[in-house]
Amino acid sequence: MADLILKNPAVATYIHLFKPGDDGKYTVTLLFDKQDPAQMESVQQIAAAITDLITRGTTEEIGWNSEAKTKVIPFPGGNANDPNFIKTLALPLKDADTYVLRQGQNAGKTRAEVKPEFAGKYYMQLSTTKDLTHQTDAEGHPISYLVDASQGVAGPALTTATLYPGAMVKPNIWLSPYPAGKNHGAGISANLQALIKTGDGTPLIDLDARNPLTGFNLPTANGAKPGTSDTPSANPLAAMGI
Repeated sequence: MADLILKNPAVATYIHLFKPGDDGKYTVTLLFDKQDPAQMESVQQIAAAITDLITRGTTEEIGWNSEAKTKVIPFPGGNANDPNFIKTLALPLKDADTYVLRQGQNAGKTRAEVKPEFAGKYYMQLSTTKDLTHQTDAEGHPISYLVDASQGVAGPALTTATLYPGAMVKPNIWLSPYPAGKNHGAGISANLQALIKTGDGTPLIDLDARNPLTGFNLPTANGAKPGTSDTPSANPLAAMGI
């Protein structure tokens, strides 16, 4: 297993970190533009970590068998230098221009063909079973592991308003190899441990359409947006650079 913090920000989309899906998981997808050198550096960083786990996973007990609840060699008999073997593994980092969907109504199409905003990009879905907005620190105090750091310091907890599709983020990822099971093949999972927003990006959706107050055409005071507050940040230490 490996703890991975990306060197450079990626674009967040398909954000489901504030409410779990039907499978009980919280998820977010990261996009990496092939024309952006910094984002491609992150892709290389992820690829190197995955390659290392595949190599080690052919001989070392670094995998976890959830059915037997024991450590195992996740890829016994595999050859990390064999492209055909690599293709048998479910890996979290994918090329949207070449990865072909295998199930559903879009089976046979590439991800980029189905989702145009994925064209020219690599993508990676991160998931967790934990509600990262409601955690506790070492002293038992409530804390969110989804933090707005767009001002260069640890700021308030992220919300659905501040963490939107298109925002720039950096995650803390736990890569974990797993063996083949009864209903799945072997692969490497990408688990989200924490995420910070590093800045605003080009929204991939109409943000006004997400605000249920927009349709009321409410007047604003002092240029404030309807529903916002002038109260201090939830993190009073942020302004102190702590």
